Amino acid sequence: MLAARLHGIRDIRLDSLPDPKEDRPPAGHVRVRIRAVGLCGSDLHYYREGRIADAIIREPTVLGHEAAGEVAAVGDGVTRLKPGDAVALEPGIPCMKCEYCQGGRQNLCSHIFFMGGPGCDGALRELLDWPEQLVEKLPGGVDFDEGAMLEPLGVALHALGLSGFRAGESVAVLGVGSIGMCVIELARASGASKMVAVEPLSLRRQKAVDLGCCRALDPARKNWREEARKTLDGGADLVVECSGNPDAIASIGTVARCGGRAVIIGIPAEDAVSFNPHIWRRSELAVYNCRRSNRTLPRCIALIRTRCVNLKKLISHRIPIKEVKEAFRLADERAEDITKMIITL
Repeated sequence: MLAARLHGIRDIRLDSLPDPKEDRPPAGHVRVRIRAVGLCGSDLHYYREGRIADAIIREPTVLGHEAAGEVAAVGDGVTRLKPGDAVALEPGIPCMKCEYCQGGRQNLCSHIFFMGGPGCDGALRELLDWPEQLVEKLPGGVDFDEGAMLEPLGVALHALGLSGFRAGESVAVLGVGSIGMCVIELARASGASKMVAVEPLSLRRQKAVDLGCCRALDPARKNWREEARKTLDGGADLVVECSGNPDAIASIGTVARCGGRAVIIGIPAEDAVSFNPHIWRRSELAVYNCRRSNRTLPRCIALIRTRCVNLKKLISHRIPIKEVKEAFRLADERAEDITKMIITL
């Protein structure tokens, strides 16, 4: 089978790997023929830097964790799914034994296997065996591209849940990649009063306005923070940082209103970010950090079943896996016309 593996920094290769030896996956597992994989910012961190913090790629690794496909075979004991079902995958396998798993915070499991990272090959391959409990059937009318978008939607949903977002609040979204767009979609559907986006790429700024932001600002403008606060009548009730850019993280306190809240989703390339703690302290800014998602896949499927959100309109590019090198190159260079890239198999 074909698989896209990272061999080193900016060295992504299309390799031929052996098909599974057995006709069926192990007991309790589902064999999925992958059809669509979203290219995520964390994939690009591994591509550019070879690591995310202390998670270091040391050997050829199949990337990709935003995945959807169809069931090719099922193992013994699998009852919910059958061959031919269209499915989406939850990318993390928690241990279910540690204090975090037992406390319902499986995304914090220190023993988790997360597809597309060190020690756990990801979804940019034709066939993948995965535990049944982490595979969900897609509703009729939902295609594989939308199925792949459920993972970034889940991160956005988890982040808004952490922040305690309430209808009628104002929101500033810093960074309009796929997760930022999902945050805008969810906040709009949940009753945000006003939304402002901050994004360097003009097409993404326009996309933010199309999705419901009253204004989208270019961070190259010196006074963008003041403009954001003015547009939001004194600052945002909630700031959602989705870029990982150190300047954006440092600006959270100047965009939020006094007594406001913030949630940081973006992953910085650096190991340390500087900010003025007095701004955060004096305003009693409550800051949450979001790590991936946590058991959100069934809720995300409910959202797209009812069409509360439209994930199709977030996608700008569909590139076959045979052109994976070009896909990563375009994403790495932040091509102006890319909002979300799906790699098809």
